[in-house]
Order: sequence, then C-alpha cells, then structure tokens
Amino acid sequence: VRVSGEMEELLEGLCRMAALGVSDLLDRHFAAVKRGDSDHGFASSSLSGLFYTNHPITAATTRWPFQVLLVAIGFYVLAEGAIGVCNLVARTRGYAFGPFKHYRLETRLLRDGSQGSSVGHPGVSDFGVIGNSGCSPFGTFTPQQGSEASHPLSDPPSLSSGAFGSSFLVTYPKGRSMNGWYLRTGALEGSEGHDPAYFNVWGSNDDLELGDGSCAVASDAAEWWEGGGEAEWCGARWKRIGTPYWRFWAMSSYYNGNSDWWDFLQIETSLPLARGSLKTYLLKPTARLYVWHWCLPHLLAGPAVILTGLSPRIRPRLPWIPAPHYTLSLGVGAACVCYAISAVVSGGMGVQHIMYEALAAALSKGLLSVSFFRLGPTFVYNLWGYAVVETVSWVVMCAVVWHSWLDRVTCLGLFGLLLAGTVTFLRVRSRISSRKLLKQDQRRYDVLWESLIGNEDSSAGMQHLAKVVQMIGLDETSHCRQHKRLRADKLHPAQRAKWLSNNEVGHSGVYPLFWDIGYWFIPGRPDPRSLVCGLSQLYASSAIANLLLVERLKSWASQTSGMVRVSSRDRDDDSTTTMLNRRNTFVNWNEVSEDPALIRSFKPTPMKRQNRAIEKVVRTYGAAGPSSLLDVSRNSLVFQDMQDLTMCIGVIATDSNVRVERIKNRMSRSHNSDLTGGYRDVLINLKVINKEAQCLGAELTVCELQLLLYDYAILKTAEGHKRYVLARNGMGL
Repeated sequence: VRVSGEMEELLEGLCRMAALGVSDLLDRHFAAVKRGDSDHGFASSSLSGLFYTNHPITAATTRWPFQVLLVAIGFYVLAEGAIGVCNLVARTRGYAFGPFKHYRLETRLLRDGSQGSSVGHPGVSDFGVIGNSGCSPFGTFTPQQGSEASHPLSDPPSLSSGAFGSSFLVTYPKGRSMNGWYLRTGALEGSEGHDPAYFNVWGSNDDLELGDGSCAVASDAAEWWEGGGEAEWCGARWKRIGTPYWRFWAMSSYYNGNSDWWDFLQIETSLPLARGSLKTYLLKPTARLYVWHWCLPHLLAGPAVILTGLSPRIRPRLPWIPAPHYTLSLGVGAACVCYAISAVVSGGMGVQHIMYEALAAALSKGLLSVSFFRLGPTFVYNLWGYAVVETVSWVVMCAVVWHSWLDRVTCLGLFGLLLAGTVTFLRVRSRISSRKLLKQDQRRYDVLWESLIGNEDSSAGMQHLAKVVQMIGLDETSHCRQHKRLRADKLHPAQRAKWLSNNEVGHSGVYPLFWDIGYWFIPGRPDPRSLVCGLSQLYASSAIANLLLVERLKSWASQTSGMVRVSSRDRDDDSTTTMLNRRNTFVNWNEVSEDPALIRSFKPTPMKRQNRAIEKVVRTYGAAGPSSLLDVSRNSLVFQDMQDLTMCIGVIATDSNVRVERIKNRMSRSHNSDLTGGYRDVLINLKVINKEAQCLGAELTVCELQLLLYDYAILKTAEGHKRYVLARNGMGL
C-alpha cells in the first residue's frame, strides 16, 4: 500500500514518537491518573461526581476539603488507639478501684425474674473483694473476662459482712483497694431461683446509717437495669465499681478516674446451679484481648487515613507510596483483621458480648475496606452498607447491653451516614442542576421533534428508518469493545499447525520482524479475550482509522446528498464561493468537492481530546478501561430529510470497505431523549476493514459516525455545548 499526504505525515509522526521513546506517553499519563499522581479527569468534575468515578477515594483526594477531613479523622482514630495503649499501661499497674471501707453487692434481678421490692435477699451466701493476688480467701477461683491469677496466695477476708435487704455488705475499717470480687451462690437446696441474674457492686468511704434496715429494702421506683454510676444508700454515697459484664472505654482519660475506663453493662448473667458455688470476677483485662480489640485497629487504620489525606501532596516526592484507595483499603482492612482476631480470642475466653461486638466491627470494616475498590455508584452503595451496618449494630448493642436504643453514639457510623447522605444529596442536586442547564436546549429539540413527528413525510421516513435498522439487525443492544488482533502463536497447537501450513513468511500478512520474534498477528481476526488496554495503542490505530474513515465519509456523502461542516471565510475576491453567515455551517459535499475554497474550509470532526478520553474512562467506564472508548475516531454527516439519512445507512451497510458493528437509532419514538438532553441522531459504530486498514493495522478499530438531520445540526450551538459540558461535569460523566 502506497501512502501519501496526511497518512504519510501521520506515520512519520508515529515513527518519530517511537524513536524518541515517547510512543507510550498517553499510557504513562493514564497510569499516573489511576495512581492518583495526576488529577486530570477529576479537576472539572463536581465534588459529588468524584465519588462515582473509577476510584472514588483517589479522585476525591484531589480536593483539599476531603484531604483535611481525612487527616482529621485519621488523627482522631490514631489518638483513640494511643490513648487506649496509655490506659492499658497506666491502669493495670496498681489496683482497679479503692481504697474503700465498704463494699456492697446489690441484687437487682433474680433468676426467677423477680425485681424491685420482690428482691428481699441478695441471693448469695458470701461476697468479698479480691486484691493483687487474684484469689478469693478460699484459695480457688474461676477466672472471668479471661483474667488469670498472678499470685498463688489468697487475700484475707473482710472483718464484717452480712446481708441487708437486697444487698450483701462487707466492711474493711481501714479501707481496702480491689481488682475484683467473689461471691458464693445460695447454700440451700431449691434456692436456685433466688440467684442473682443481675447485680451492681458498689464502694463507699462514708459512714453508714443502717438503723432498722429499712434503708436497705429494694424499691420499685426503677427497672433493674436503670441507675447511674453513683447512688445513695443508707446515708452513704456509693460509687459503682462492678457489674457481671463490662467492656472498656479506650478513649477515657486516666486523670478522670478509673470508672471511666470500665464500661459496665446491664446484661443478665447466669450463675452455676450447684449450691454454694464460688464465682470470681477480675476487672483487669488480658493484654492479648485488649490490644487486638481496643488498640491495634486504631493504630493501624489511623496512620493509613492520615497518609491517604496527605497522599496527593507527598506522593510526587515519594512515588513508592500506594495510591490513596489502596492505602485506605489496606489500613481499614488491617483493622478488620484485628477485630476478627479479637472475636476469635474473646470467643475462646468465653467473653461472648465482646465477641459479638468484634464480629460486628469486623463486618462493617470489611465492607468499608472493600468499598474503596468499588466503582462509581457501587462505592456509594457500599458506603451506605457500611454506615447502616455500623450504626444498626451499635444501636442493637445499646438496646441489648444498656436497654436504650440511643444510649451511646458511634462516631464512625454517624460519619459514614453523614458522608453517604451528603454524597447522595449532592449527586441528586447535581443531576437536577445539570438537567436544568440542558432544559433550554432540550425544549428547542423537543419542539423540533414534535414538528417532525407531526409531518407526514418525516413520520413515514422514521418508520422506514426503524425497519432498515431492524433489518440490519445491529441495534443498540449489541456489545462493542476495542479488541486486539488474534495471535496465531497463541492458538491451540493443532490450530497453530494448520495456520502455519497455510502461511509462510512473506505471504501470511505478518510483518517479517513480528514473524521473527514470534508475534504472529492474524489480520482481520479479533481476539475476544484480548481487549485494547492502552491509550497509546488506541490513539495510534484510531488516528489511522480516522483518516480512512474521512475518505469513506466523502464517498457516502456524494452518494446520498450528505452535508459536511465547513468554516466560513471572508470573501476577498469574486469567486463563486457562497458567503456563509455562520462561523460553522453545513454544505452538500458534492458542492464542496467542486469548490477549492470550500475544500480548504472542510473541517472533519477532530479526534477526541486525550484528557477528555481519560475523563470518560475514569468517570464512566471504570474497570472496562480504554477498550470501551468507541468514539476516539468520530465524524458526522448531515442530511436535509429522513429519506437521505436512511439511504446513507443502506449505503454504509453495503460498503465492503467497512463493517457495521452497532446502530443506535435515536430517531426512534421509543428513544428516551431525556438521556441526551433532547438531542437525536443515528449513531453508527463501524470498522474500516479495507486493504489499507489491514496493512496499517487499524482494521479492528471501532469508529463512531453520527447521522443527523440539518435542523438538529444547526441547533447545536457553541453556547449549548458549553452548557452540555457543565452538565456533564456536574453529573461526573
């Protein structure tokens, strides 16, 4: 094939790019965008539109408000983990509580369901506190909360003790600190129903005024789970220092008192049925459970969130840092693993309520970690899923352990709901605003459409067009992608041997260099499993295909009275060129081809800009990548009436130089014009498959051709296009 003119210049340019080592320039630029090193494709999008792109987190981190938000959240999470570690070190050195002179076990609920004034006895035969030994005075214990004994000797008993109303009171005149307590169930057979199902442990240094004991009688004024951290009882002020179950409040300050660290829960317990059974409760946690649940998740996720927020500013200097969505996903994923390990550890230790809390946290963090890899709307749906799971699980936990749906709040759950709600709201608002921008143009298009379907000839032409498209059988549901050539060297051995028997170097259509290195591309045969994944390859082949398409465009226009776009020029001589009163107008190609001045003014549609192509991939196509770009090479023909437009479709379909891949008939009554702002045309995706295209390696490149009526073409103004770009950016398309 001999080439000349524009094709020769193009091929020379491609050769120079290869010689200079910049033939992969677009691929490198696109890779930088996907890594988050460049914000091309994101800078013009609306804030809500960023969350519907290929990698929403990487896109959103190009905006400083989101960077500040991530850094603030990261420091909060990191501070929670650091304070948790400080609390563990500081609060486990000495005693948990005390010293107190008086300790009291108050039974609020019995195994048989009695509560309030129905509880006339504490239901235990003995009660006392435990010191550093970790043992009761009886020398044996059953660890609670996974605690272990640190000393083989037991602590001395109290000097006085006994039951008063629903409480069991022990007194240490000189005061005593404690790390836990012990109790014995009732000694009488048949007293199982009177065992405590829930109790509070209190400590006080005030003098008691027991009197006749009426002050110790339980009251019906409150439910068994109600009551705060302090209470009045028999003339003394008491501080709550224990319940059957507890968790830890990692963010509590050590200087605010130990009770802030122990988060006491209102959960029913079940004591052993054997009479006189000993049960011990040790308040200090085991390090392995506390670290996995209250420290490591925050210490791992916090720095990852901070690094994600700072990523756009530090990655240009430290390119080895992963992309923001990878960094954030790894950090949150590590927190998910920590919670999962915590669930296993707590389940093995029999701490069921911590296990359930850890499982819920692992589930929500797992959803959040996965969502950072999700594309477009899927990310927002996953974000909603995380926020709902986090919030609902915490609300359920509040209802179970504190008997109030809203007793506590989850900051991360509320933030997730706020972020998901804000993104959704901004998205809806952007779409409404974008539609308003297009409303003015859409009204003009709709008026034109109504006039067309009201015209008998135009209506008949539309019906004929629909039949022709249906007859061709390549409607808009046909799936199109950019494919690479099939390689004979990748075929099954039997098929490869058959191909080799029919081909030899110089007669196979394979360039000798490719033959020598074993890359045996088969012209005209697409590989269904190998999609075009590089923008450099797509633009090189599209540039070649575009020049070939323009030549076919001229042929189709000459056969069907098609019009092309030309630029107006001020007439400075007496030529027969018609003065054009618009900057861009459309003239019948047969007239253009006979007028040298109009030929110079002929303006084929330029190829899609590279930055817009990247925008479209990251905003719309996501993981499908460049293979979904079918309009890099695009052009258009304009017709005065439906008859010429329909005839052009038939000419194209029967042209042996091209292969039609898909036809979108947007001139159909069934087309929803709201999707295109009222604009209508017939869009054809095709390949140029002639000998020139095959020799130049562009026969598999899908191009786009728009066939539209003249009335629609003149309504496409520059101002209207600006409004369309604003609307497109608002919707993040």
